[in-house]
Amino acid sequence: MTPRRGPLLPRDPRGVARLVTRATGLRAEVLGGSLVLTRTDCAVRAETVRRVAGAFGGDPEWEAVEGCPVEMPLDADDVAVPDLVVRNPAAGGRPVLAVEVVPRAEKGSGLAGKAEWYAVAHLPLLLVLDPREGAWSLWSRSGGAGFARVRRGAYGEEVDLPAPFGRALPTAGLPVH
Repeated sequence: MTPRRGPLLPRDPRGVARLVTRATGLRAEVLGGSLVLTRTDCAVRAETVRRVAGAFGGDPEWEAVEGCPVEMPLDADDVAVPDLVVRNPAAGGRPVLAVEVVPRAEKGSGLAGKAEWYAVAHLPLLLVLDPREGAWSLWSRSGGAGFARVRRGAYGEEVDLPAPFGRALPTAGLPVH
């Protein structure tokens, strides 16, 4: 008699994250080898992501995608899933801009540790939108190991996105908690 087998469980952290996401609806990421779960059902978050994605909707050069993972170089298991990524499909589809919306329950300075992770992953730009404060922060790289520059502003002020975008992103009317 052969032993009865249950469903196969993934053996890698990324597979576990996918399984948890499917089973719970939570956003599951693997940051520095740790599984991090985040709720994604907040109406403020969803509307913020929809509006920012819409700002890129008329531009054929860029596509804004929800749920697109950003992988850590040299470690396929380490992966973050920003609220939104903006990428150029004609240039290989690698994310150029990650957008994170700070959850209402976030403690601290609004994803500063995650900004370090994105810097190590060689992401050129990170936009953090904080509906708790009605504020934004744009983190940009200058070719070094980390983000070299952080610009901050309030909702209502446009975010001047540097090259390769060379455009302003409106924040007027973004929802707040």
